[in-house]
Order: sequence, then structure tokens, then C-alpha cells
Amino acid sequence: MTRFAAAAAILASAGFFAATAQAATILPIGETTVSVVAPLSTLGLGAAPTGTATLDTSGARPLFAFDITGGTVDTSGNALIEHEGSGVQLFALADTTIFAEVGDFLIDTFAGTVSGTVNGAGAGAVTVLFNFGESSRFGIGLEISSDLAAALTGVFGA
Repeated sequence: MTRFAAAAAILASAGFFAATAQAATILPIGETTVSVVAPLSTLGLGAAPTGTATLDTSGARPLFAFDITGGTVDTSGNALIEHEGSGVQLFALADTTIFAEVGDFLIDTFAGTVSGTVNGAGAGAVTVLFNFGESSRFGIGLEISSDLAAALTGVFGA
């Protein structure tokens, strides 16, 4: 496994999108999706919020928060939860000019995916970033998609 694929796997296994706002008939615009991220320094990587995302490092693990900006819920409770204008920048600790940004997350509870944009993927290009894995009392575990792993591996030259 490449260094970046390992980092992304850690993000996913740590529950990168661990606690998501409850689906309802009216989406809670202005609420947040909170994500737990494992420390990446052992892999030579750091992470920082972009756009309107925030980062809280006061606890045992870093917590990213992404504002819910819109979405829909159908009559069966399946939701599309939008997080436009926020994301995460992953960067090499040894050379912070080497970085990748993912953002504008879209959680699709019916498809079981988290999609978003990846820098370098083209203007407005959206790709599946994670697939839903096992759920736990902490939230939804995520599995990195091959598209995200390939894009980030290319950025970090691993």
C-alpha cells in the first residue's frame, strides 16, 4: 500500500465522516457533519480545514466540522447531504508545497457514498471519495475509493 493510500485508509477507518446529522424531512442547513481523523504525522502528512470547514484539536483526536449547505430527503428517508465550500487539505510535512485538497462533500445515504472534488481532477469534476463501510456507535466507517487513492497517490508521488 502506498504512503498516501495508507493515510487515506487511516482517515476512512478512523471514521472520517463519523457522526452525520440525522436525516429528516427538512435538512438541518447550518448544522454540521463532524469527522474524526487519525493523526497523520506518522505518515509524514498533515491536514488542515479549507473553506468554511473548522478543525478542533483540543481532544484526543482531531475533529473536522463541515457545514451542511443543502440537500434532499426522499419519502423513504434516503438523503443527499451537501457540504459545499468546505474541505480538507492534506499536505506533506516535509514540503508543505505538496498538497491535495478534497472538498464539496456530498453524502448519499442511498448509494452509500461520499463524493466530492479533488484538486487536479478538473473544474467541477466530482468523484466518489469513500464508500460506506461498517457502522458503529461512533458513526459510519468509510472505505477509500480507488479513484481517490489513485489521485492522492499521484499527488504525493508514492
